[in-house]
Amino acid sequence: MTAVGAIVLGQAPDRALERALGEVLGPEVEIVMRGPFDGATREELARLAPREPTDALTASLPDGTQAIVSHAEVARRAPRLVQGLREAGVGVTVLACTTAWPELEHLPDLVLPGRLALAVVTALLPPRGGRLGVCLPVPERIPHQVTPWLSDAWEVAVEGLPPASSDAEIQAAAARLRAKRPDLVVMDCMTYTRRTRDLVVEVCGAPALLPVSLAARVMLELAG
Repeated sequence: MTAVGAIVLGQAPDRALERALGEVLGPEVEIVMRGPFDGATREELARLAPREPTDALTASLPDGTQAIVSHAEVARRAPRLVQGLREAGVGVTVLACTTAWPELEHLPDLVLPGRLALAVVTALLPPRGGRLGVCLPVPERIPHQVTPWLSDAWEVAVEGLPPASSDAEIQAAAARLRAKRPDLVVMDCMTYTRRTRDLVVEVCGAPALLPVSLAARVMLELAG
């Protein structure tokens, strides 16, 4: 059986991520999941918590709760996880976060969904005059989270959309986005679901990219 790796931000396993990847990868591909804080207690996680808001990431834990973890600490621990997966025979691994990870771009066989989504957006939007819609998961962090999408090549229209939003909330956000007439929408979080994407497309009327699906398709291609 072919195996691919998935590094979550908190602790493995993340069953929701496993299901989302599995929808694309299929039953013949094993997902080997690791987390930078596997085995850590709540107290240990608290000691490693970020000191600055710009260093904060929201991570899911196996019990269904969430924890705020440090971007810098995840980046420090991730190379060891990638190496361990490679030694276990896993050829390609995804880091399950769309945030920019410039400190990890040198790692071979590591799929960075945010970088991948940006490349697809660049390929699909016209060189000048296009408008990109961006759904971001934490409305209060929009000024920081939108930065990777800002470009001289296109305009950006942003909507805050927490992944746990109800159908009505998703439709309302999509309606606001529709008023800004985007040519393409990117759902900038690995925890957005296919249903959320489909509702946004239905209401907004523009195609939308789901990074978890993009990453899974690239992994499937690389895994052979």
